[in-house]
Amino acid sequence: MASKRSYPRFKRDESTVVALERLTATQVLKAESLVKSLVPQEQVVHGVRLAFKFLRAMLRLSREALGPAFVRRENARLRKAALSLSLWRDEKVVRDTLTELGDEMSELSHAAVEDALRQWQQKTRPQHRHHKSLPVTLREALAALRTFQRNLDKAAWAAPGWEAVSKGMKKSYRKAHHSLQLAEAAGIDELFHDARKRVKDLYYHVSLVEPALPKDSARLEKRLLKLQALLGNDHDLSVAREVMSHANSPEAAALKALRKRSVQLRRKIGQRADKVFCAETKSCLNKTRRRLKKWPVTTG
Repeated sequence: MASKRSYPRFKRDESTVVALERLTATQVLKAESLVKSLVPQEQVVHGVRLAFKFLRAMLRLSREALGPAFVRRENARLRKAALSLSLWRDEKVVRDTLTELGDEMSELSHAAVEDALRQWQQKTRPQHRHHKSLPVTLREALAALRTFQRNLDKAAWAAPGWEAVSKGMKKSYRKAHHSLQLAEAAGIDELFHDARKRVKDLYYHVSLVEPALPKDSARLEKRLLKLQALLGNDHDLSVAREVMSHANSPEAAALKALRKRSVQLRRKIGQRADKVFCAETKSCLNKTRRRLKKWPVTTG
């Protein structure tokens, strides 16, 4: 499953210690290579941010193995560096989202979008005027990744075995399911945003343990990918609504159209979630957890 797209994954014949050190080294090397490459700036920022997302997801999965204190400290370090990078993509993502929606919705005029973006930046994104240059931000991001790598190499593991990771899988499923239930019940944008992150975590975790998944698990990855995509679209719409509400003269028709689209999208999210968080998925992950527990505690 994960191998088809070359996702990072654990291996049956290695310990948790070796697995996490190997995957971390791979992500750090990829980020360093991207920064040195000649690819467009947007691709560099995107690729480096992916390394942070993956490593933070891996940390959360390994919380029982590494210990809560270590995970809390290192996750905060990675989160801070990733946040600095996000400032470099926010404006473009917002502009692209509104432009795309404007092409599809007659209620969103080009002038209204530009006005809303200007007002949004002035009122809610003052840090855009003060953040560091991209080269400096990337250097600091790489430094944070290298520091995490060094700290992981020296970590005093709380429970260096795959059973601890299997517990992480169980918690990952529960958190993703619970966060989405809360979001659907409350209908609050921030809760849907949190649910999107927890579902993405679950997807990363399923990809990581791919060698331990049962043979009939292919549908799980596809369903998670579709749910992720819908939640991502929902986040884009919520950001678009936020930005448009900051226009000097908010267009009621545009905001109404955006809210209507959000309602329709969240109905689809609920339908897709029912296919992900079900007895079939629980059975698949329970089998995976039992298999993980049989993996070696030490390598070799």
